[in-house]
Amino acid sequence: MHPARTPADGRKLNIGYVSPNFQHHAVAWSIEPVFTAHDRRAFRIFLYSTVANPDAVTRRFMALCDEWRDIHAMPPDEAARAPATADYWSVGPCFATPTKADAGAALGAEGFTALAKLAPESCPVIGIGGISVANAGLIKGAGAVGVAVVGAVLTARDPESATRELSRALQ
Repeated sequence: MHPARTPADGRKLNIGYVSPNFQHHAVAWSIEPVFTAHDRRAFRIFLYSTVANPDAVTRRFMALCDEWRDIHAMPPDEAARAPATADYWSVGPCFATPTKADAGAALGAEGFTALAKLAPESCPVIGIGGISVANAGLIKGAGAVGVAVVGAVLTARDPESATRELSRALQ
């Protein structure tokens, strides 16, 4: 279990993203606005790239973050020993998501596990994308310390009940 991480004494929260899609790809087009919208006074952004063939979009992403880490050719055990500069990693899309139709291919639990294993040992990993009550436990079992949800709560008839159900699914 990882301790809760919060900015202490005004320090910026470090957020790490890992993806093979920091290139000409549908996921890149949908996530780029998220990176540009981060309040850089409150957050430091770390991108961990598994892109095999960098392109002009890759170079744009390199400029959008505070630190760029190319872990494409790195063996998983070496990537796991990298300095844990991010306070957590957000990995996805875990499953197909109606919230972002262009999110790209779903990782599933096995794909999530493969990417989560690249995170430094002291860095918690959050699952995102297509998370529901039915599959939240799968991602937690695959190594996530938590999940980020949108549709499972916002499209529910009773968002409060949906939140409670998700919480139980993650127990």
